[in-house]
Amino acid sequence: MRRSIVLIGTLLMGSAFPTVGNIAYAIESSDTGNFVEGSIYYFIHYNGGEQEVVIRENVKLILTGWADESKTAVNGKIEIQNDSSTEVKDITVNVNNELNELAISENESIQYRLALSDSFKVDEVKPVDLKEQITVVAENKNGTSIEEVDLVDENGTVIQKKGLIYYSTDKNNQKLVITKEEYDSLNSDVDSSGVVNSSNVNSIESENNPNTVQTASESTPIENPSVVYSTHVQDYGWLTGVSDGQMSGTQGQAKRMEAIKISLGNTPYSGGISYKTHVQDYGWLNNVSDGAISGTSGESKRLEAIQINLTGEMAQHYDVYYRVHAQDYGWLDWAKNGESAGTQGLSKRLEAIEIVLVEKGGAAPGSTNRPIIMDPSVVYTTHVQDYGWLSGVSDGKMSGTQGQAKRLEAIKISLDKIPYAGGITYKTHVQGYGWLNNVSNGAISGTSGEGKRLEAIQINLTGEMAQHYDIYYRVHAQDYGWLDWAKNGESAGTQGLSKRLEAIQIMLVEKGGAAPGSTNKPFIQSDLTNYYNITLNDALNMQMNVTPQTDKYANAPAYVSSQYLNVFNGGSITGSSVNLRTSPTLNNDNIAINVGKGALYKVLDANVTGDSFSGSTRWYKIEYNGQVLYVHSALASANLRIGQATVDYLNIRAEKSSGSHIYATVMKNTLFIVLEEAGDWDRVSVGAWRNAMSSDVLYYLNPTNFINDEKQRFQFMDLTKPSGVSKETLNQYLVGKGILAGQGQAFIDAGNKYGINEVYLMAHTLLETGNGTSTLAKGVEYNGRTVYNMYGVGALDNCPVECGAKTAYEKGWFTPYDAIVGGASFIDNGYLGGNNTYSVVQNTLYEMRWNPQVMATYNRAGHQYATDIGWASKQVQVMYDVYKIQPFTVFLEYPVYK
Repeated sequence: MRRSIVLIGTLLMGSAFPTVGNIAYAIESSDTGNFVEGSIYYFIHYNGGEQEVVIRENVKLILTGWADESKTAVNGKIEIQNDSSTEVKDITVNVNNELNELAISENESIQYRLALSDSFKVDEVKPVDLKEQITVVAENKNGTSIEEVDLVDENGTVIQKKGLIYYSTDKNNQKLVITKEEYDSLNSDVDSSGVVNSSNVNSIESENNPNTVQTASESTPIENPSVVYSTHVQDYGWLTGVSDGQMSGTQGQAKRMEAIKISLGNTPYSGGISYKTHVQDYGWLNNVSDGAISGTSGESKRLEAIQINLTGEMAQHYDVYYRVHAQDYGWLDWAKNGESAGTQGLSKRLEAIEIVLVEKGGAAPGSTNRPIIMDPSVVYTTHVQDYGWLSGVSDGKMSGTQGQAKRLEAIKISLDKIPYAGGITYKTHVQGYGWLNNVSNGAISGTSGEGKRLEAIQINLTGEMAQHYDIYYRVHAQDYGWLDWAKNGESAGTQGLSKRLEAIQIMLVEKGGAAPGSTNKPFIQSDLTNYYNITLNDALNMQMNVTPQTDKYANAPAYVSSQYLNVFNGGSITGSSVNLRTSPTLNNDNIAINVGKGALYKVLDANVTGDSFSGSTRWYKIEYNGQVLYVHSALASANLRIGQATVDYLNIRAEKSSGSHIYATVMKNTLFIVLEEAGDWDRVSVGAWRNAMSSDVLYYLNPTNFINDEKQRFQFMDLTKPSGVSKETLNQYLVGKGILAGQGQAFIDAGNKYGINEVYLMAHTLLETGNGTSTLAKGVEYNGRTVYNMYGVGALDNCPVECGAKTAYEKGWFTPYDAIVGGASFIDNGYLGGNNTYSVVQNTLYEMRWNPQVMATYNRAGHQYATDIGWASKQVQVMYDVYKIQPFTVFLEYPVYK
């Protein structure tokens, strides 16, 4: 099987495309073929549009579109600008994983690799880590094999194809290198005349990789047996017979198989074939054999499964393999020698079948992991006061006791006969401990030998099972009896009432199917009130000490005293990532620093002539951080008035008064854009986020402003309680939300994994990512990988993208799904789980923002999720909107100050 992992590095440049510093010439090398050590090649990620690659100032590679439907080549042209003319040459470039050479002129060429991508990008790559990659080309029963050896770089690009190596194996099964002639001799038959005859060598295409060939050199019996079969199909009747692995039936037409006939032909041994089918309403029929009909005709009954066996001597020398195409599942894996193939208990029709004979012990024609899919079952047992572990029950039966006042103390739950990948997770609320961590697939949740009662439970399916089934459960609670059914992670039982669970019922229902009973009241809990031993005014004073921020004044004017500001002509960077240089030339050795958009500087000369870029030779001579540097006019501006702070700490104020509110304080030499110079006070641009006034902070800090508001009360919702909202509802809300569109299941999976309300996770992510459009959300190249960060984990005010990308890379968040699920652990661990310096659980939006427990305990503000005073209030809109689409139970915790 061929395997390759491509790691793509990004080179940040000030221009749209890389500029070549040197050209790689095609010369012979004993180590790296045509590639010169120390040279570069172009890694082109191509998406099919017309694109331009700047090779040099006067040389361009223009890609115009795919050369064929299979996208194995791209049409293009080389455009060379001479002093008085332009030379254009049509070319075709290859799409593969190898290093290719493209001639620019008779004496000059470049090396490139072009790969299919969903977006266009060009990287300059200088290979630094060359390794041998070995691919098994052929593997034979007689112990011989062929391996292909390539020299690849850190991006998976084949730098040199070193050739094929031929092997045999000795008596100790050790590999020995042999010649090609010796290999050919070992894998060919020689007739009486001495002529090599390779007609008996069977080439079997690998199922996983059509480029991998397995060669069987053992001779076959003189007579090759055949299995012949025909099926009776809905609307068509009996189809023409086929044999030896060919399909009988239909595919993509939703037609049921109703009967089948199977027989053997050209058998070299005595014996035959027997088979039986599982038929709608009838179950398993009796065995029939050798061409007899199994199934029905004229009754419109579907076949659902089949078992096939060889008999007599044939069974000693051959295995019979068969696989079926089942409704909703497609082709299942191969069954063998009487195993069941199809479905059972799911009412799914068989639509097609393939049958093949294989010499006894030979390789299966494909995967044999899952030939039969059966109706899944949920199995559970409980540990009961005075009784211990009860016998396991399943599928809605009661485990526990009723009318005996016996507490449940622990539970184990597992799935059986699952038709899809996945499992089951669950956690219990235990007397004295609260909610325990999730466990899964038969593990114990609860206690044993401690006399602790279970008070509530949450159960969830995982993986593909969660996409196809709902899990329902209800409990018998002390003093309340049987409560209503909960589903998919909802709480069942009581909390805060000291009531024991006495029994439980659990069952699986196909996704979207009817609940087994009422779902109105599965859980009983009164709203909690948390009392804090500080006054609201105490809390306000503590919060003002940590400089809370607001965007309330984003558009308001801001002023600084002109006596503390040195104003001069300047500009700002307009490109996204721009090189500042020590001279006005486009050399690789004169780059002083790379800066981002918005960087400010002093303009020393706005009319410097230098190298041409984007059709202009105009450069700016500037002063940046005390250095005299140059930047091209296409990437920067020179029409601003810039102010520089001349004191150690300069206050930016709301009004032209030294007693007015301070929006921000900056250090000496900080640069501003000066919008207006007017006497003693200059108006400056300071950004959207500014210091909040105490009255602003008090409004958001005071919970009584929000408790009775239908929407704002979601600030006090317990975020550890799942909503049970469906994937479809979440996806409905996520339509048009950038990278987050269609990610409803990711939020459900993250919520299930970490015990976090999935609607809150979605709301949190939408706010952090600007509705799925932020740079970190859409993906950032870091260390050669595209990484995603949906919660701003690791991002700092002064390092938002780089630091957030670094964290995402370290956490392995290489897909939006990974970032959603993985990032949720940060919220769970540090806030909802209480794994922070103060060991304080913050399980509401209000507590995450203000953390009243830390203020009351330590007399200071600490471990707060955001500096924005309106953060909690801004989160609730999404939660409220989803609640209006699909109402769910909301559990509230109200804070009360002294």
